[in-house]
Amino acid sequence: MRLLVDMAYATLSLPRLSSKMRLNAYNMKVYLLSILFFICFVSCKKAATTSCGTTMTDIAGNYKIIKYESVSYNTGATQDMTTALPGCMLSAIYHFNSDGTATYSESGSCDGSRDGTWAASNAGFHSTFASVNGNRIDATSITSWDCTNLVLTTMFPSVNYNYRFTLSKL
Repeated sequence: MRLLVDMAYATLSLPRLSSKMRLNAYNMKVYLLSILFFICFVSCKKAATTSCGTTMTDIAGNYKIIKYESVSYNTGATQDMTTALPGCMLSAIYHFNSDGTATYSESGSCDGSRDGTWAASNAGFHSTFASVNGNRIDATSITSWDCTNLVLTTMFPSVNYNYRFTLSKL
């Protein structure tokens, strides 16, 4: 049995390489690995980063409320209250102009459409409309802004809950 193992090993074994050939084989491996590493490194793309400013020019545009939440002042726990908003408000469009003028437009049989003003500065957001529905987002802070979704949170530190509005740019 030992003889069979030795014969199989001898048959499958590669011939012994000279030291010069071993060095060339080592150099070839290093060279190929270097090329492979270089290709992997160069082919990796970095994710594009988008920076969204919070100036009035950056934020100006048409928006709809897509989410309305109650946020616990003490714990930060949230409760989705979107379904509690009237249909007129859910279909309404806020148009914020870069010059500080604004329009709140309700559609269909709703009658809360009004003109107003707005301002954004130092992560604060203020709007005023002559309509009760439009004024829900009057004194807020900008919680987040990704160039599409504007998240605003009311600033009432003396109450148990603040409200968070997510507006989507149209």
